[in-house]
Amino acid sequence: MFFSFNYFQPTIPELIYLPNSSYSYKTQNINANNHWSKFKELKNSNFFIHPGEINSSVVLFKFKDTQKLVMDFSLNRVATGGDINFTIKIDSHIKKRFNITKEKKEHITLNIYKKSTLIIIANKNGSTFQDWGNIQIFTPNKSFFDNNMLIPLLWSIFFIILWYTRYYYLAINNYMILLTVIASEKMNFTLLYISSIYTSTLLLFILTIFMIFIYKIFSKRTAFIINLLISFSIYIVPLLMLVYSLNFETKITSDIMFAVFQSNSGEAYDYITNFIHTKYILFTLLFILSSTTLLYLQKKAVNITTPILILLLTTIIFNISFNKILSLRIPNFIGDNIEKYNHELEMFKKVQEKREAGEIEFKATKEESGETYIVVIGESLNKNHMGLYGYHRDTTPNLSKMYRNHKIIKFDNIYSNHTHTMKVLSLALTEANQYNKKDYYKSLSIIDILNRANIETYWLSNQNMLGGWDNLVSVMAHSANHITSINTSIGYTITAQKYDGELIQKVAKIISQKSEKNRVIFVHLMGNHTTYYTRYPNSYKRYKRNNHIDQYDNSVLYNDYVVSSILKELQKQKGITGFIYMPDHADDVEKNLGHSSAHFTIEMTQIPMIISFNQSYKKRYSNRYQTLLKNRYRLFSNDLFYDTLIGIFDIKTNRYSKKYDLSSNSYQLKEEDALMLHGKYHYNKKFNFLQ
Repeated sequence: MFFSFNYFQPTIPELIYLPNSSYSYKTQNINANNHWSKFKELKNSNFFIHPGEINSSVVLFKFKDTQKLVMDFSLNRVATGGDINFTIKIDSHIKKRFNITKEKKEHITLNIYKKSTLIIIANKNGSTFQDWGNIQIFTPNKSFFDNNMLIPLLWSIFFIILWYTRYYYLAINNYMILLTVIASEKMNFTLLYISSIYTSTLLLFILTIFMIFIYKIFSKRTAFIINLLISFSIYIVPLLMLVYSLNFETKITSDIMFAVFQSNSGEAYDYITNFIHTKYILFTLLFILSSTTLLYLQKKAVNITTPILILLLTTIIFNISFNKILSLRIPNFIGDNIEKYNHELEMFKKVQEKREAGEIEFKATKEESGETYIVVIGESLNKNHMGLYGYHRDTTPNLSKMYRNHKIIKFDNIYSNHTHTMKVLSLALTEANQYNKKDYYKSLSIIDILNRANIETYWLSNQNMLGGWDNLVSVMAHSANHITSINTSIGYTITAQKYDGELIQKVAKIISQKSEKNRVIFVHLMGNHTTYYTRYPNSYKRYKRNNHIDQYDNSVLYNDYVVSSILKELQKQKGITGFIYMPDHADDVEKNLGHSSAHFTIEMTQIPMIISFNQSYKKRYSNRYQTLLKNRYRLFSNDLFYDTLIGIFDIKTNRYSKKYDLSSNSYQLKEEDALMLHGKYHYNKKFNFLQ
């Protein structure tokens, strides 16, 4: 037991706020001439800092005694843009440089001597608009006993008590749960907090006593089932977090958590089940089997009297505070991400509600009428597995033929702004993008613009829609005039009952209905999402070695049939028509990594974009068409899709920027300015080549 506990070192002991009597500070470059610069001491050794527009914001700390400091750097939760580059120096020596963003925090530990000066330098990293920084400074509790002996001693005493009363199987089971929590925190948060382990220990003591009560009240069989369910519900989250981190050698990020919360929250689950190593699957099963066996072997043992159990329970509860329970790291991490996701979604819903109520003033008009456009949104399609883009297999026979016959335009330098569906579409289908620093949840969507321009809107989907207000895409889809979904799955799954081909006739039925109105039909495919072999019928099983690459290429072959068939249906339509196909993101198929941003590669962003217009469109909008032809080799990130669609549809609106529109002569995106993963990477630096 002692070995197991020490194995997870280093730990961070109980942290206390740094008393303001222990330090003094002065600032540099923080004045009215250095616009935006600010530094303010709040309470409990918490500080607000903002970099200056002209010069760095600098703070110099002096300490009265030698100190060990634990410092957390983050952006304020209400910050809406920018990030901060920090440089930490002790006297003249640089200790660390790092960037913080809304997704990325920094945790550092420093030893400061009595006569040393701690220097914190905050530089803008891009825009300084609302990049509000927080600095929290702690110092460790210096008690050796609390930091090194308390938890092993408590467990030793607890084991002795339960061994004497023959409830040792319960003790072993719950100690396994503690080790799982500790290992999960170590893998995902790097450093362990003694306070978190101490609180987890006391809560597991309470759980054990509660389980003993279960054995006292119910039969052995019933008690086993109840305690099994309780144990599973407690250890399953830290166990899955641990397995994910071990398998992918990375921490679970907010992006991964958001994927779990969103419409294809099953996307995260399906990703793990398809790409996790066999040894970690066996480890998970072994852990569950071990816990189940321990609880099954536990029998009604020495009859501990109820007063003794209540006394133990009261004593333990007395030693644990409500604040410590709320600060448990894994529940807190999950809770913070749930709160952030729900906040953003609620904000987006309110924007849609205000738009419907006429409370948001914006204009959108279209002069011409009788035009029909289809926008097909694909899923997980990597252009490097398309014959159309030079792949050695002919996985796109239909689109390739259309290209040779000059029926479609293919764009060669398109990449996705993120690797998760909702992250991509939150920018691609709203006026927010990586460059204008707007938040999607405060923005209008492309559907809002189309509706205001009196254009009939349709949303057809084979994706899991859940409820009408459960996710970003559902909110947008339900603001369309007509919505149809052929996927009846609910809950956390990406299962589809029908193949994407079922949508072809749905599209054909809509466009066969004559209308003088303008129409835009959005078609959201399941596309090439894992599990690949479930995305196509057996008749499209051309590549038969049955490995993941063959399965993926078969799904690309079927996707070619679906996309080209929808285009063929549109080509039957008279009047002005246009067709745009673009997937959300790609998969890294060669490395079998899928599309998790936690281990990002450039392959996950390598998407195609295909556009087709009939002769009537080319004649009416000849300048726009020629501009698209000219720009087909230009660099384009698909968070600019919103403005490009507005340009292609020739809508006049004040919620549009022509510099983001690929069909405009004013379009500009220089390689040195291009961003990926919502500003986390620059395109032309680390990831400007295929890895």
